[in-house]
Amino acid sequence: MASMRRSGPIILVLAAAAFVVVALALRQPVAELQIVEDAYRANNVGVARLEQFDYTAAAEAFRAALRLSPSLALARVNLAIALFYALDLDGARREIEDAARLLPRDPRPPYILGLIARAQGRLDAAREAFARVRQLDPRDVGTLINAGQIDLQERREADAISAFRAALDEEPYNVTASYNLGLALTRSGRRDEGQKAMEESQAVRASGYGTIFSTNYLEQGHYAEAMTSTGAEPDLADRAVPDVTFAASAIALPVAEAQSTAPIQSPFGRRFSAADLADGGRAIADAVAGGVTAIDYDRDGDPDLLVVRAGDARLLRNDRGAFTDVTGESGI
Repeated sequence: MASMRRSGPIILVLAAAAFVVVALALRQPVAELQIVEDAYRANNVGVARLEQFDYTAAAEAFRAALRLSPSLALARVNLAIALFYALDLDGARREIEDAARLLPRDPRPPYILGLIARAQGRLDAAREAFARVRQLDPRDVGTLINAGQIDLQERREADAISAFRAALDEEPYNVTASYNLGLALTRSGRRDEGQKAMEESQAVRASGYGTIFSTNYLEQGHYAEAMTSTGAEPDLADRAVPDVTFAASAIALPVAEAQSTAPIQSPFGRRFSAADLADGGRAIADAVAGGVTAIDYDRDGDPDLLVVRAGDARLLRNDRGAFTDVTGESGI
């Protein structure tokens, strides 16, 4: 079994690697793809600025993203959020109405429209917007709380109680829902129940783990939070089939390993006795360990290959379709 150590030049048929190459090679022309990537990057800068409560800088970053890619819907939504918290309510409304046309089934645009309408005192419009969100996501806590607060303002205590209880069913530690439930119960004449709900809200607040809604960014529901790019968006990859072929490439092992010529055998279907266990374990590790992944090592837009095996790793640079071993110069 000891003779089964890795040895000799090995021919790697890069079928798995070619599959990865095909996936990564499905890309747009470099210049066009770079513009889209830059737009998403500018969007993420804007999200970071929002989290620093720098709403003006955030809005400028989102505008930069939209200048690069005017159809980038998440940047349009995020710009509306930045303008809303910068108190440019009319500007926020214009942007989110545009976003709503781009994202007709997304609950974020109507949610933000509801917040804007509430801030402008247009309660009928706010109620209609939150009703739209409830059609898309009936269990959203932020929507239930906003709808309940509108009902409470308009003295529809029964509807408010129903909304706040639904919110607490989803999020029992929500201080805002519990407190407003207490107000609604008290105003409806159910003073004892209202007092109990308010005491519960105070206890949760004191515990430090309760959720409190306010007019601050990140405290008005998750649909009012800006969206970041993950890098996995569909428009970051071209789905056209590239002109690629499967190919075999010889990868020479180090000279010290070339003294034995015994091939690595697959462990599947073979048996090992107790006496063979140690060597057998090593053979299994040699036979099944490792893999191939594609990376852009030299940042030239072409996928290079990282080949990892038990005790060894090789970096193969893609030189216009031919792979060159650059392990030594890479420093890995």
